[in-house]
Amino acid sequence: MASTSTWRQRVYVALDNHPRDPLSRAIALSLQALILLNVAAVVAESVASVETRLALPLAIFHAISIVAFTIEYGLRVWSAVEAEHDRFKHPVTGRLRYVLTPLALIDLVTLVT
Repeated sequence: MASTSTWRQRVYVALDNHPRDPLSRAIALSLQALILLNVAAVVAESVASVETRLALPLAIFHAISIVAFTIEYGLRVWSAVEAEHDRFKHPVTGRLRYVLTPLALIDLVTLVT
């Protein structure tokens, strides 16, 4: 990536899972780990004794996760205009197109439920 790149371009590359970019790989692995930890937390909550004992830490973990995933989603929408193809280039309609992609819709539904 050129040294003249903008913050938005850097964010796009970091979130777009570019295998040659160490930050991008680290973010992808961190998000995957957070997803797996959330699955484990949901499973743990299904056991009454665990849920009773760990209700507060699990609630805090869920709140932190929602904040992290909301920030990630917002940064993806903001940086979508930096995609190599022209589909998302327009500042408004490009972002709307991005939000309507299947993966972005899944992310949004997951955040609001």
